[in-house]
Amino acid sequence: MADYDLPNALSVRVTETPGSLGPAIPTPARITRTFTVADGTVLAELDVIAEAARGEGWNLEERIPTGYVGNKIIDGLYSQISITGIEFDNVLWVGLMTGDR
Repeated sequence: MADYDLPNALSVRVTETPGSLGPAIPTPARITRTFTVADGTVLAELDVIAEAARGEGWNLEERIPTGYVGNKIIDGLYSQISITGIEFDNVLWVGLMTGDR
C-alpha cells in the first residue's frame, strides 16, 4: 500500500518519515499518501482503497464516521494502516506505520 495509486485520484502527494532506533524512544517509519478525488466520491473511494488493502493481506476494521484501520506483519515487523477521508475537502489519506509493537 506504500506505493498504491488510486485509479480515480485527481492528484497524489506522498510524505515519508524514516523511523529511528535512537537512545530515547524509538519512532516508527511512516508514509502517508494523500489523494484528491472528485466531488462526492470520498466514501466510494475509501471502499476502493480498503478492498485493495484487504487484497494485500491487511486486517481492516471500519471506523465511523469515515475510514478504516488495520494491521499486518511486514518483514517480521508489526505494521498499521489508517485509511481516512474528509468528504467536503475531497481528500483521502492512506497512512502506514511500521515498527515494533
